[in-house]
Amino acid sequence: MKLLVTTEAGCDGRFLNSKPYEGKESGEIISRETLSQIINQAIVAYTKHYPDKPLKHITFHRDGKPLQKEVDAIRSILQQHGIEFDYVSIIKNTNRRMAFRGINPNTNNEEWMTSEGLVYMKDNYAYLCSTNPSTSVGMADPIKVEKYVGSRSIEQITKDIFYLSFMNIHSMRKSRLPATTNYADMSSKFYNKNWLPLLPADNSLPFV
Repeated sequence: MKLLVTTEAGCDGRFLNSKPYEGKESGEIISRETLSQIINQAIVAYTKHYPDKPLKHITFHRDGKPLQKEVDAIRSILQQHGIEFDYVSIIKNTNRRMAFRGINPNTNNEEWMTSEGLVYMKDNYAYLCSTNPSTSVGMADPIKVEKYVGSRSIEQITKDIFYLSFMNIHSMRKSRLPATTNYADMSSKFYNKNWLPLLPADNSLPFV
């Protein structure tokens, strides 16, 4: 058995839906049947929130390494709906640090510094510092963003992920991860510990 929690956000970052799926899956690969269910529910949720905006494109945020079998399944499902897509890998732990030389306004000395929104881009991947912790905490831990399949530029994709990192309404502190993968990640942990309430009638998950 494997638990999968998906979180869906609209074209303006609005939270649409989040739902756990529990069933037999092959390792990290999500089956075509499960993907079909997730995509169809996402399309229904989108049309309810944006009845006047046709759905032409979906960006998938994959928590972890990209998988070609998932991409092939997504492509075959979305071709039936005439919807284009981007498939993006988001890796939390990169064992990397990014910094620049600058003047510290507190000491007026030149130091190695980081800043919220600092990004390094090359080809179809990017490293993004979405937070700027205090010096007592240490340097920011960047996330890796990789566009595996799609038509949008890595710059557009990274901007979306940075903006979605502001959409985490559970805390006053800035989050490293976008709301899409962050809520799915936290929900999986809470669900496995029986800390998450059962689904209400509308199949949405309450977040507090």
